[in-house]
Amino acid sequence: MKNRNDKGQNGLKGNILMKRNVWLIVALMTVATLHSCSKGQELAPKTGTLNSEFLLPKAPMLTTEDRDVINKRLEEYNDATGI
Repeated sequence: MKNRNDKGQNGLKGNILMKRNVWLIVALMTVATLHSCSKGQELAPKTGTLNSEFLLPKAPMLTTEDRDVINKRLEEYNDATGI
């Protein structure tokens, strides 16, 4: 009578093939990773000059009500944090 866990030669062959496939996948991933990182500092060539000065849009003026709300929240924050 055969044991349920006994897979015979087919099970052993499948196990060997699976281990080989796992090692093959690991080796391919390692080679791909090392190959992709070989030129990590390579950059695309510049196509023009960049202007280091930027013009930001002007913020809308705050009303006194807005300032009071902001100051109140700031006081609450400072009281809660102990600043």
